[in-house]
Amino acid sequence: MYSKIVVAIDGSEQSFNALRKGLELGSLTGAKVYGFHAGCPGIYSSSYMNADMEAIDPSINSAGAIKQKEIKEILDRGAAIAKEYTCETEFAIEYGDPRDEIIDYAEKIGADLIIAGSKGKNLPKRILLGSVSSAIVTGSKISVLVVK
Repeated sequence: MYSKIVVAIDGSEQSFNALRKGLELGSLTGAKVYGFHAGCPGIYSSSYMNADMEAIDPSINSAGAIKQKEIKEILDRGAAIAKEYTCETEFAIEYGDPRDEIIDYAEKIGADLIIAGSKGKNLPKRILLGSVSSAIVTGSKISVLVVK
């Protein structure tokens, strides 16, 4: 059924629900599950966004350290969740727009399923901020499962 499943994880509860669903499928089908985090450099290439979508100025000495700490916490939590399941797992990070990086990574490794969580934003927020899960569904040639 599936051999490689990419799960987008951004630190939200919805993304960890998606990871659990991917790990369940991986355990049932024997697929390898790839937890993938796309570090978003924010609206401007010189800024970063924290988990609350607040801009962090990288000129602040600690900005890079803050972002690295957040990413480590996300991946550590993902790895802890993965230990509860029997499938093989791997975690990866790329930097760029998550809407593009998730699809690019899945294509690069030859994935046959992408799983993403959905925060269920209302229409004005979706129009203003964009929806990563919507972009993956519309932009991917690979099958996509959206988990709420």
